[in-house]
Amino acid sequence: MIQEDTGRHENNVLWAYNVDSGTLTRVLSSPRIAEVTGMWANVIKSWGYLSLAIQHPEEDLPSTSAANVEAQRGYMGYLGPIPNKYLNDKYTLTFTGIPAAVTPAEKSAVIATTKVCIDKAAKPAKPGQGNSH
Repeated sequence: MIQEDTGRHENNVLWAYNVDSGTLTRVLSSPRIAEVTGMWANVIKSWGYLSLAIQHPEEDLPSTSAANVEAQRGYMGYLGPIPNKYLNDKYTLTFTGIPAAVTPAEKSAVIATTKVCIDKAAKPAKPGQGNSH
């Protein structure tokens, strides 16, 4: 997972990076100017959780109205529970991607994927087989 905190665009996002294919999948978009931060993974009893925070949304708005103050609140969220038996190199979590935020409403909202699949991981090549670069 890759968290963004950049001033190069309005909405920072959370990406899922597939180490086998080298592909990035956008799985969460933060409100304008906010940072996606504080990622934390933990296993509680036999369940896995991935949590994160979003801080400083819409911080360029003046805090002079209740609506602006509400828009500037931070967020905490989590993905889970995921059975612990799937949190190993035999399985891969595959996330359904989301489109980039375009409209003003989308740019001021938290938008996240609603689907994560657990797939059997591709079997690694045995030593001496396949590419050896």
